[in-house]
Amino acid sequence: TFFLLHSNYNPENSLRINFNQLKLNPIIKYLAPATSLLILGIWLPGILDNSFYLGEAVPRRTGFGVTGTTFPFQEIDHLESKNRIANNIDAAGALLISDKKVMIDGRTEAYPNTSWKSYKQFLSGGRPSLKLLESINADAVLLAHSSGSTNKLIKTLSQSQNWHLAKLSPAGILFLPELITEPIISNPESADQAVSLASALSLIGNNDAYKVLLKFKNSSPSHPILLHNLGNIEMAKGKFRSALSCYDAAFKANPRQIESLLNAGVCNFKLKKTSDAISSFKKYLKNNSRADVWYNLSIAYLQSGDKKSAGDAIDHGLKCSPAPELYSKLIQLQLSL
Repeated sequence: TFFLLHSNYNPENSLRINFNQLKLNPIIKYLAPATSLLILGIWLPGILDNSFYLGEAVPRRTGFGVTGTTFPFQEIDHLESKNRIANNIDAAGALLISDKKVMIDGRTEAYPNTSWKSYKQFLSGGRPSLKLLESINADAVLLAHSSGSTNKLIKTLSQSQNWHLAKLSPAGILFLPELITEPIISNPESADQAVSLASALSLIGNNDAYKVLLKFKNSSPSHPILLHNLGNIEMAKGKFRSALSCYDAAFKANPRQIESLLNAGVCNFKLKKTSDAISSFKKYLKNNSRADVWYNLSIAYLQSGDKKSAGDAIDHGLKCSPAPELYSKLIQLQLSL
């Protein structure tokens, strides 16, 4: 649609092809549709099943009501009840109209530079975003939060004295200027929705994130993102044994989710399981050379008494162009050997 609108497309002069008049090889003519149907028959059952999405470590985009984790229908209903108009532009965003004030989030490439600058200022969070909202006399802020692109702005609004949480669902979060005594928080209906809602709850400092995830742990014992996020909460509490169990299960469910492997290594180190920590860090570093992980590995080697391997790990870490603070730590560790 975007391309057609910006290319003077005229449906009366559109290109039409009569495939019946094309001189195609009979084999190609019938083999191509048959091949397409065969591929579709193999491919379709896979994407209809949750295992495909869990294997890719992404929430489902369609089916089983998961659209509720990507588009804020409930919050839009809430706004429309207050005489506002909401219109779905595309899968990426919505157009909200209040009086003459319009803020669009979606096809940002279609905006002029001034609007694009404001858009980036808006999402950057902090005082610049609050000033922008004040300058346009905004009376509501609705954000789709599942992608993470609005995290900075959500944190800013949740900490502002001028904006208050009105409604939160697995898809969207709504802030209003008036004081809200009891914000409406929707209950998730699936593991994907639980992951999305819990992430938003953590952003605004709500301690119910753990309860939301735990509720779906038994019904979705192989959901790698849910397990990983549970591990993060447990590790933040200093419960490294429980966190390790979550990370191990998450990595087993999806070996591509290597951050779970890394965090498992950290938990093993904290639990004095040095050899297991070394093993986890080395597996992670096979395809992901990061200075901080090389630093962790060097510390683990030192704890095991292997100074030579620790020195090698430090050398690898220094080759990764670490940030100044980490560079200083690596040098100090190197000098201590």
